[in-house]
Amino acid sequence: MRPAYLITGVELRDSNPVNFNGENLNISGLGLLFKKFLMVGQVQNRMEENDRKIIKIIDQNNEFYFIIGQYFTGNPEKIWDLQINSYVLISATLTFREKNSSQERNIYAENFREISDLELQFYRLLGMKFLQDRLNVVKKVISSGAKELNEISALTKSNYLAEGIYYRINQNLGFDVSRYEALLDSLKLTSERSTKDKILDLIKSRGEMSMDEIIASLGNSMTSKEIEESVYDLLNSGEIYESKEHKYKYVI
Repeated sequence: MRPAYLITGVELRDSNPVNFNGENLNISGLGLLFKKFLMVGQVQNRMEENDRKIIKIIDQNNEFYFIIGQYFTGNPEKIWDLQINSYVLISATLTFREKNSSQERNIYAENFREISDLELQFYRLLGMKFLQDRLNVVKKVISSGAKELNEISALTKSNYLAEGIYYRINQNLGFDVSRYEALLDSLKLTSERSTKDKILDLIKSRGEMSMDEIIASLGNSMTSKEIEESVYDLLNSGEIYESKEHKYKYVI
């Protein structure tokens, strides 16, 4: 059985159905073959439509609707316990079906759990790392000129990824490398800015704070190292300054 991969919202949106060796799967823009996947995001709403329970999740700039249906392994009623704006790690299955001469895309949740701010940061960074790893492999394959499965497998650490890259190459589907490079740059900037904005908002609300006070207040949502690096970046960019008492103040 293929593993459930942690993927970004853009990868999910770019995925399309394929039949690979008799198996109905989905393939991402970078050649990832998958059926099940993992994603983190923020709960925007939970609702019931046409006797189906649905969770609306936003993954940074992408909105998705997860159906609580045939694949769900827990108690469907627990969606009502989810708090709006809380963060979740969700496992799900992406399916397609023919409807009115077009393909209808549905995302079925298998299970989910609420996560903390710190876990959200961890999974987002992990998702970016996995995306960067996939992009690096695709670039390596393109530069090598490899087209056969055994050649591609020799360049990857995953047979599953090698199969998907092989499929895209032999079906002339191509790879939009520059788009994914831009996406990664955007995700990194968003993650870094989110941390700094939390620190700025905290300093504004308190008037002034020491490094120890900032770490004590935000230590449950980010690491001490992340806080210290962000504070120094804010100092260098002139958004805050350090007083004689070694406390940080917002530059008005």
